[in-house]
Amino acid sequence: MSKNSKILILTAIIIVSLAGGIIGGILVRSYFLNSSFNVPLLGDINLSSAYRGGNLIISQPGKVIVEQDDRIASVIDDARKSLVDFYQIKKSAGNESELNPRSFYFKQDKIGQGLALTSDGWIVTSVKIDRPENFIAIDYEGTVMPLESITVYQNERLVKITAKNLSAVQFADKDNLHAGQTVIIPGGGRAVLSSIEDINGVLLKSPVKSSDSWSWFIKISDSLSAPGDPVFNLSGSLVGIYQGDGLLAPMTYYSQLLSAVLNKKTPARAYLGINYIDLSAVGQKITVSGALVAADSRGVAVIKNSPAALAGLREGDIITAVDGVKVDAKHDLSQIINGYQPEEKIEVSFLREEREQLVKIILGSLK
Repeated sequence: MSKNSKILILTAIIIVSLAGGIIGGILVRSYFLNSSFNVPLLGDINLSSAYRGGNLIISQPGKVIVEQDDRIASVIDDARKSLVDFYQIKKSAGNESELNPRSFYFKQDKIGQGLALTSDGWIVTSVKIDRPENFIAIDYEGTVMPLESITVYQNERLVKITAKNLSAVQFADKDNLHAGQTVIIPGGGRAVLSSIEDINGVLLKSPVKSSDSWSWFIKISDSLSAPGDPVFNLSGSLVGIYQGDGLLAPMTYYSQLLSAVLNKKTPARAYLGINYIDLSAVGQKITVSGALVAADSRGVAVIKNSPAALAGLREGDIITAVDGVKVDAKHDLSQIINGYQPEEKIEVSFLREEREQLVKIILGSLK
């Protein structure tokens, strides 16, 4: 057999093999996938019927994973621009050359990090900074910034640094959060992916809650995050700050604190003064939703001389709404109350012996 004949035979075999693969792919898509999953022979893959109420069309399935990876990388990059590192000031760094090794700040020397809430230098952090003159902050561009002041409220700190045009974060909207949503913890070194398990996770073991303690936390899947790490969604918005044990404090917790310091007020939370059971958390079906005023382990349902007591609320009342906002699984009473400032007036709707009643209450201050 001549050399040319061998080449012709080899070429024919290759062509037949390619044609067989193409025909096989068409048969699989047109018969198996079309009959089982409604995938068309040609064109876009429409997944609307597979997801109730959905409208998901994948024009180029091969690009989906790549674009998802690109989006995650973009969120991580933008998020890290909002982080600042804190260092103890090196006393020898005063008048020395910038190239003197004794004036260098190395990453391994940082005492922690913070997150820029405003472009002019308000930073939230869990780092225990006592005296601002003993520390400096360095942003992602390497700019060294002095600290001006520190505001401490419970376990959180708001630090004011001398800065302009910081890359401040955007807060995620609670209504856009849901179980199964992917979240990103960028960290300072490596990033971690996680997912939301429950947007109404709580720390309390007892079913009786206080209207005045923060009980709304977001539960995420186990991760290697450290307390104080910020957590973002795929839109690049800040979901919350990691507290440990898979729980995030949502940004509502910090926005009220920030509002107080921006208005030059002493940080404090609104005070109502009742204990209650969230009826949406009860296992069996109940015809009414709301917060049932109930006694805690000390036997107290309404705190003496509290705003609630002065307004006449009592054990057995069911609070159904505050200023028209319905108290239910999505709007827990303590979450609603924590959205107000001290001394604000609210209108509370409640049931007493199955009769709807209204009462106006001026909230107190809990420092």
